[in-house]
Amino acid sequence: MTAAGRFAGGAGFAAALVFVLGGCGGGNKVSAISLEPRLLPASSVPGFNAVATRGVAKFGSASDAAKAQSWMHSQDVQQPCYGVCIFSPRVVKLAGVPGSKMVVQSQVRARPSDPSNYRAEFTTGRYLYWAWFSGDSRAKTTSQFERGIAAYYQHAKQQKS
Repeated sequence: MTAAGRFAGGAGFAAALVFVLGGCGGGNKVSAISLEPRLLPASSVPGFNAVATRGVAKFGSASDAAKAQSWMHSQDVQQPCYGVCIFSPRVVKLAGVPGSKMVVQSQVRARPSDPSNYRAEFTTGRYLYWAWFSGDSRAKTTSQFERGIAAYYQHAKQQKS
């Protein structure tokens, strides 16, 4: 994967992913602008896109995209802090999005008002899609994130390869 222009959304993460996966894929350059239509439009899921960080990356192959997804998921299941941390990651099965990986990072005995971090990734062919969301621990918030990811997946499936 070349370092130039393969990502749209999540610029800080994109830089880290380029660094980690710098040797993957072919030499084709893809502009971030060309990937932008693959992002879920902000009006698609009320409350989701306004606060969720969404991103997409194009890889040289579906296998490369899956490897990047696995790496991202391995980062998601780690505690998101250095030293003492109130968050405990748990893997969540996301229905309706084949091959997706989702993690909720929350306190062990979280109250509804306690903070949680939501992370999810899925692939379609050579494309890796992700979304990050910070909210509270209410079931309604989790459901809202899951609906947003499902809508993002449906949008991604409609894009040309």
